[in-house]
Amino acid sequence: MKFPAAALFLGLLLLPSLARSQTVGVSNLDIVGGGQNLSADVLVGRAFTTDSSASAFTLDSVTLSFRNFQNPTINNFSVFIRAYDGAASPGALLGTLTNGALPTFGTDPYVGTGMNSTWTGSGITLAAATNYFVIWGFTDGTGDINASSRTDNFSSGAWDLGGGLSSTDGGSSWNTTTAGYMLAINASAVPEPSAFALFVGLVTLGLAATRRRRLHTAR
Repeated sequence: MKFPAAALFLGLLLLPSLARSQTVGVSNLDIVGGGQNLSADVLVGRAFTTDSSASAFTLDSVTLSFRNFQNPTINNFSVFIRAYDGAASPGALLGTLTNGALPTFGTDPYVGTGMNSTWTGSGITLAAATNYFVIWGFTDGTGDINASSRTDNFSSGAWDLGGGLSSTDGGSSWNTTTAGYMLAINASAVPEPSAFALFVGLVTLGLAATRRRRLHTAR
């Protein structure tokens, strides 16, 4: 295979890898050991740390686990990503996840044991090797939902889960907690600019050489 054709071929081979981003994240979803009741204005969260496998990541989704529900009427359950300003200090709001739905409530006040709900992200970019908080709860409604937690430090995935925190006043003040709230965070690595540059360079070189060869043959 001549070099121009080889360059074009290699560039095309790179295309699927650029389109298919590496999926990363962290999860501690497993056997539910306990939980914390969330009523109106009670928010909980966990710190997490991205790894350095890419220069940046696009947040895809957060899955939360719930142990049970007690006659809730919830109007605005929300999931947020916030900057990390300390162990009990969520910083600036970086984005709100959408399109999620809590598990269906039944007539039994304690239904939904171990049920999960997934909330998707859009336009939320996370830097490499950086701490963040994921926060969830509701500020308008009645009754309780129970956020699943566990007592061990289990987690799987390339990222790390940090400590928990909670607020009883809608986020005006925060306290650290030993509750290991259960969740899964999924993200996609942003392709490196150098990979795009290599792809464009190889394809451009191959096309230019092919054009020159055709012009030479036409003479």
